[in-house]
Amino acid sequence: MLNILNRKKSVGNSLAEIVQAVKRDKHGERNRFIADYKPFVIRVLVNLLGYKTNIQGTDEFSIALMAFNEAIECYDEDKGNFFSFASMVIKRRVYNYITSTSKHIQSAVFLSDLELENCSDINNKHHALYSEDLFNFIEIQEQLSRFEEALHQYGSSLDILALESPKHEDSRIQLIETAKMLLENPKLFKTFLDKKRLPISKLSKFVHCDRKTISRNKHFITAVVLILSGEFDYLKNYIITNERTQIK
Repeated sequence: MLNILNRKKSVGNSLAEIVQAVKRDKHGERNRFIADYKPFVIRVLVNLLGYKTNIQGTDEFSIALMAFNEAIECYDEDKGNFFSFASMVIKRRVYNYITSTSKHIQSAVFLSDLELENCSDINNKHHALYSEDLFNFIEIQEQLSRFEEALHQYGSSLDILALESPKHEDSRIQLIETAKMLLENPKLFKTFLDKKRLPISKLSKFVHCDRKTISRNKHFITAVVLILSGEFDYLKNYIITNERTQIK
């Protein structure tokens, strides 16, 4: 496919001018520009999510393409380099999608709620997103990656956690207390670490949950134990119910 950027550079146009021309969408140039730079969008998404398999078939990829189009619409020369700006917009939109749908951590972990609704918001927050907020976002992503690795060691995953986390607040509170009681019992916690599984039978003797309830919710309890006992500061601060009840 003809690369619009190279074609226009040949007649001496700057990148900012090219994007402005694409923004006006003359002769379908915006669609061609987006198609030409799908590899850029994929690269940003891979760096963000940490996997490559079938990424073009994901909801995140669709969100990223829409974000790239949004970046075109919102861009002007004051934003600096277009591709740096577009990368920021893609990351933020995908991040907002993940947190708003709780696709990976439904009913278990709340990350943050940093919304960008329109071009004006992006323009106003552009520089801030490269500082503390973006730094925190990257830290959260790194913690999620380590958390997922820890879950795999215990035969669980973020997908399982999303499907099997309890839906009712009272149930979540009770199970969180169960996880905390396991942590407070050195023998049970050692068994948990050594065996890489929840000691369901022994745990049921020390808590207010019966064995059946513990077994049915073992993935949720395991996740809470791992977060509270590990170096997951952001996740530890935002283990909550749907009502965002924090664990202190």
